[in-house]
Amino acid sequence: MAICRFCFQEKKLIKAHVIPRCLLEPLKAGGTITRYSGERGILPARVPTGDYDTTILCGSCDSSFSAWEDYTADLLHKIVPHLPIFSARRISVAHDFKYPDLKLCILSVLWKMSVSKREPFKHIELGPHEKIIHRMLQSRDPGAQSEFPILVSRFTDTLGMLTMWGPERIKIHGLNVLTIGLPGYRMYIKVDRRPLSPGVLHNCLAPDKPLVILLDRMDIGRPYERIKFVYQNADLSLGLRKKSRYARRIRLSASESKRRQLRPSAASQSARSL
Repeated sequence: MAICRFCFQEKKLIKAHVIPRCLLEPLKAGGTITRYSGERGILPARVPTGDYDTTILCGSCDSSFSAWEDYTADLLHKIVPHLPIFSARRISVAHDFKYPDLKLCILSVLWKMSVSKREPFKHIELGPHEKIIHRMLQSRDPGAQSEFPILVSRFTDTLGMLTMWGPERIKIHGLNVLTIGLPGYRMYIKVDRRPLSPGVLHNCLAPDKPLVILLDRMDIGRPYERIKFVYQNADLSLGLRKKSRYARRIRLSASESKRRQLRPSAASQSARSL
């Protein structure tokens, strides 16, 4: 028995997945999950079942997030990948989505990362924002667009779709931004009292507006070179057989990136303009 971090009652705590298992399904075809930390000197890691913490949630509180998580998994992994791509702007648009469910799911993952003591989430410290997000989750209130605005980006290349970007704390133009990764996606969440520029806020999650998904690629530059090493040495680093289908997919992704000269992605451009 211990104190649940969500309801503050003394209960039996469970093995709670920080990132919901339903959101990890696209990466589990090979039995394990790849997480790229983004930190210098740290290679991508394979996580057998995803990260879980036995010290934060009781069963009933963990279950209270399930409806948001199931909806978000269906939206991100079954609907968004099939949306048309507007090549000129490098975006996709979902005209019908549930703003409360998606935002509360993302905020619940961020909150769990912030209260967890697990090493992968060491950079996620919310300070006074933790109590505000906790209250939003308890009241099931996603707040206005300007409250913890969230920018959604999706990786469209094979490497990006098979990898989960680890959480990071970054500063862009002096604003505090936390990024969290979901399989094939990266979320930018502003945790700063100062306002976003109107152009960036326009692309953030909002009620009664279409969902804008910025499109990005991971198969070029530093992330690709570091992750490629792990996949090409799959027998040692990943516990997989040599020349696995993952290694073959990465080689195909490398060939594709060499053939194309890509301009900076919409996600990168929008993040830099925060």
